[in-house]
Amino acid sequence: MRTMNISLFLVLFLSLPLYSRVVADPIMSSHYSSQHHPSHIGECDALLQFSNSFIIARDASMSHCGTSNSYPKTASWKKNGTNCCSWDGVTCHMATNYVIGLDLSCSWLRGALDSNSTLFSLPNLQGLNLAGNDFLGSEISPRFGTFSGMEHLSLSSSRFSGPVPVEISHLSKLNALDLSGSVYPYKSNLTIEDDHSFKRLTSNLTQLRVLALDGVDMSRISPTSLTNLSSTLTSLSLRACNLQGIFPIDIFHLPNLRNLSLSNNNYLMGTLPQTNWTGQLISLEVSSTKFHGSIPALLGNLTSLNFLSLSLSEFTGPIPPTLGNLDRLTHLDLGGINHSGTVDFEMFEPLKNLQLLWLSRNLSVLLQNKGNCSFPSLKVLALTGCNLTEFPYFLSSSKNLVVLYLFENMIRGRIPEWFWRVRWDALTELDLSSNNLSGEIQSSICQSNKFHGVIEIPLPQLSYLSLSDNDFEGPLPTPPPTINYYFTSNNNFSGDIPHQLCNATGLEIINLSNNSLTGSIPHCFINLTASLSVLDLRANQLVGQIPEIFVPGNNLTTIHLSQNQLGGEIPEIIGDLKALKGLNFSHNNLTNNIPSSVGSLTNLEWLDLSSNKLNGEIPRDLADLSSLSYLNLSNNQLVGQIPRSTQFDTFDHSFDGNPNLCGHPLPKACGTDTQQSPPLTPPGKGDEEAKSGRWIEWRAVPMGYGCGLALGISAWYIMQETMRPRFCNNLVFSICKIVKYSGGAPEANEKGDEAKDGTWSL
Repeated sequence: MRTMNISLFLVLFLSLPLYSRVVADPIMSSHYSSQHHPSHIGECDALLQFSNSFIIARDASMSHCGTSNSYPKTASWKKNGTNCCSWDGVTCHMATNYVIGLDLSCSWLRGALDSNSTLFSLPNLQGLNLAGNDFLGSEISPRFGTFSGMEHLSLSSSRFSGPVPVEISHLSKLNALDLSGSVYPYKSNLTIEDDHSFKRLTSNLTQLRVLALDGVDMSRISPTSLTNLSSTLTSLSLRACNLQGIFPIDIFHLPNLRNLSLSNNNYLMGTLPQTNWTGQLISLEVSSTKFHGSIPALLGNLTSLNFLSLSLSEFTGPIPPTLGNLDRLTHLDLGGINHSGTVDFEMFEPLKNLQLLWLSRNLSVLLQNKGNCSFPSLKVLALTGCNLTEFPYFLSSSKNLVVLYLFENMIRGRIPEWFWRVRWDALTELDLSSNNLSGEIQSSICQSNKFHGVIEIPLPQLSYLSLSDNDFEGPLPTPPPTINYYFTSNNNFSGDIPHQLCNATGLEIINLSNNSLTGSIPHCFINLTASLSVLDLRANQLVGQIPEIFVPGNNLTTIHLSQNQLGGEIPEIIGDLKALKGLNFSHNNLTNNIPSSVGSLTNLEWLDLSSNKLNGEIPRDLADLSSLSYLNLSNNQLVGQIPRSTQFDTFDHSFDGNPNLCGHPLPKACGTDTQQSPPLTPPGKGDEEAKSGRWIEWRAVPMGYGCGLALGISAWYIMQETMRPRFCNNLVFSICKIVKYSGGAPEANEKGDEAKDGTWSL
């Protein structure tokens, strides 16, 4: 495994994929020593002053470096004497003692870095790595151009902002330049202002081998300007740069190019070479672009290729069988493309090094299901929308799987017994939703293991599980305590909600809606609400009262209990759920008043208490909820005057079916009984609205922007390769989670479940 001590630049110079990018010592050659001589005293003083200009803050490096790969290097400087050549991150020339290298990547530094910094009192620097710190939006000083001997410069993921200074072009010896934003999702506040600036910036960098500008705004740059880049270039990374126009095909023919990453430039057009393509590419990524045309058979000639991502682009046509020649491939990502034809899965059999494979959309994948096909290194497999009719048998030997997505296929019948016998000790994400699977999961597990009683799903590391949109029946399966996201909606599960589910104290989203579950909501759900953000139990046959399971100050954003047979009062403690954005208790048998505490839910965006037996007056504080965009109190027994507010005046039919309510917007004025009460909501209308879920915003999901499966999968790969386990555990499951719950209300899905329509927004 690679460690954070491996240089980004060394990795790239050794022609490994740009995905292996880490932020550590970029240059320090064996020709230099840091032990034998005291350094120039003035430079040591400058280093101390530089260090003292920042505060040490752990979270300054968290988003880029994780928890295990960062520490405050400068904290030990004063303790290690006055010889700065012995200080952590400092390298000196063996003969002259001058400081020639400074690696303070992931060092928890926070503060401004301006042109007055004593950093610029180190004129002999040849390598500088400040990646993974927080410089609070400082502009990159033009004085960086004064380091005339600089060969390696990394300022990535350090919150610099403003225009990239053209003075960097003065660094004529520069081999590697990394000004990228964060590793994922490549956010940066840096810009390159125009074509002229870009040409000035790169024209003098004739020795440049590595250029990484991920996230830098290049929207004003014509892609044709890229043809001015040095022919010595080995790695070019321009992810999420907002490039627009036609990408010059000449770049693919640069003689030394090994790594090319153009993903997430949503308006960048281009084609892949169809002739004379014999380069030595190791990594090619054009996902989430407007690259189009056919996938060339010539890709099979790039036998050094180990990373290929074309997903969510506009390629059409068949997948060329020549891809089976790429026996070094570890990552093959062809998802979200409008493929055509049938793919014989045997074409991938020679790819024994595959760690990730994603195919989807309009494909018919032909499985031979022979016992001799295996992928021993496979960690991520996504065969989504591939018209599969059975489980791939090669999974029985893919024991290293971390992610398995088989949703939106045509797999019928029971889950095979062999599936549960595989020792998937590392599997964290499993999605079998939107198939035609049936039978009892519980009995399937028991038969494969000869167990009896309530048995946990035998996947000990599982954090994401979706069984939604199938025909499963019988008892609700119990996930392991490690589960964070659990979806079983739109099946025929029956019986009580198992109390063993309460052992999953890290649950964030649980959706058991549209089944035939009976009994009451377990009181032990109080164990879940500390971490829970979404609770969806709608459209079952649950009875009893809503239990006191909600803990004040928790993270609940969505509670959906509609279309059950719940009775009793609405708990007063609901008003303490300050993060709540959506609440739906409609179509139950709830009685008594609407708690006045609901009026304190200042983040509430939608509230549906319709079709119950609620009485009393509408709490006046409800009218002051400025964020409320949907309200339905219809078909209850509410009385009195409707509170007036600009917000309430927009809810035309929210109060229908309450004969004893009066005031705007109802035609019945308060103080008179002579006017006709408004008609009840037409039969079935409330049911229709509840089923449509059109007012339900699933923005409770912990990421507020959309993301494609390819992006998430690529991010998983990056994090794995750079040893950032904090992200690895939960990032890939968010592929599916974000795809299904990102953006606005799911109007198109009448079942109110996760939206999976084959399109993803980035």
